[in-house]
Amino acid sequence: MIENNLFRWINSIIISLLITLVLFWSMQKMISRANNAIDTKEDYKTIEFVQANLKETKPEIKKELPPEPKPKEKPPEMVEKVVSQTTQTSTPQNPVSLNMDMPSVGNGIKVSQGRPQLLGPVKMAKMDSELTPILQIRPIYPSRARMMGTEGHVTVRLEVNEAGEVTKVTIVHSIPKGVFDNAVRRAVKRWKFRPKTVDGKAVEQSGVLTINFSLDQE
Repeated sequence: MIENNLFRWINSIIISLLITLVLFWSMQKMISRANNAIDTKEDYKTIEFVQANLKETKPEIKKELPPEPKPKEKPPEMVEKVVSQTTQTSTPQNPVSLNMDMPSVGNGIKVSQGRPQLLGPVKMAKMDSELTPILQIRPIYPSRARMMGTEGHVTVRLEVNEAGEVTKVTIVHSIPKGVFDNAVRRAVKRWKFRPKTVDGKAVEQSGVLTINFSLDQE
């Protein structure tokens, strides 16, 4: 009985050792295979460093062109105008015939004829002997009236101060009404007259002026 138990115990030990050896050997194989597999994979994992040939690009520098020199402004030419002491005239774009009818003013001075006439289309038919113009600005023919072929006349009354300057222009009569009034008023306000003196003292003057607008004289 005792021998049988001993034999079984020895067989169990031998079998256990065999199983342990088999397991150890199997584990060794598995570990070695795993290591081989890792080594194989690592053989394929190679890192290559490639130096890229990059061309250096230099930034383009735009050259700014110098600004063009500005043309030198020519100084305005000085034009000397010779002004007559007796009469000055200016030539507008459109000719206007002008008739002056100056009644007697002041202390019963009569209207005299035969006064000097201005050059060009502006003419003076009658003039007060004491009311002498030294500067006349001829009215400009209104463009709309010229295009429509409108003609007419304007009669105005002038008030002149002691210095010979026109201080007031009153429209007495105009045909057609309102067409030529502004042109006459703007021009006559710039007229200059020779100052009138009474007993050595300058006095105010007044007179009536009629300006005709006619396209026949263009």
